[in-house]
Amino acid sequence: MAARKASPAYEIALRMLEKNKDVSYADVRAAAQKKGLSIFPIVYGRAKKALGLVDTSAAKKKVGKKKVGRPAKAATAGSAGGVVKRGPGRPRKNPEVSASAGIDSVIEAMRSNEAERERFRDVLVQIRDLINSVV
Repeated sequence: MAARKASPAYEIALRMLEKNKDVSYADVRAAAQKKGLSIFPIVYGRAKKALGLVDTSAAKKKVGKKKVGRPAKAATAGSAGGVVKRGPGRPRKNPEVSASAGIDSVIEAMRSNEAERERFRDVLVQIRDLINSVV
């Protein structure tokens, strides 16, 4: 399998950093734009890493390290007692719902769906009658 060739923008960043290790991203970007290329900060960072100009051991330590301190907050003041707050977009688990309340809510939902279905059916009949009167 052939080795993958580095992008021209990466090569520019690499060459400029070899000449001057303190060259800024803006300077590298300007040089790339003169040659009709666009360069992203990640390319600049990878070029610095390839030349050993940045310490990556500190970044690796941060990734694997867990925070030590206070335990996670349980429930907030406005939430149900004892229910742990979940991530954004996820509904809360509500363990306090009884079986009879669950059945009642299912029956109510079925009645609501039935009423909505009847309304939609009536509207479709009206649309059909309008189309038939025009044609």
